[in-house]
Amino acid sequence: FDFTGTEGTETTTGCAPWGTASQCQVAINLHSWCDNYQASAPKVSVTYDKAGILPITVNSNKSIVGQGTKGVIKGKGLRVVSGAKNVII
Repeated sequence: FDFTGTEGTETTTGCAPWGTASQCQVAINLHSWCDNYQASAPKVSVTYDKAGILPITVNSNKSIVGQGTKGVIKGKGLRVVSGAKNVII
């Protein structure tokens, strides 16, 4: 399953905590991360895929089974909720 692009993209102000060289990773300011932890980092424009922000929630008593080489989830992560039991990935 490829979730890339399914929720659109967003362009917003983020920060460059590791520098502004072409190889440096930039950060989105989700939950004011840049403001709270990297306030002195340069502000930069960041465009990202919104599908990666909210993971797929996995509750109790679930099995996620890939089939052959097709067992791939792209563009999203999994979130096993607190207290979940009997989860097989």
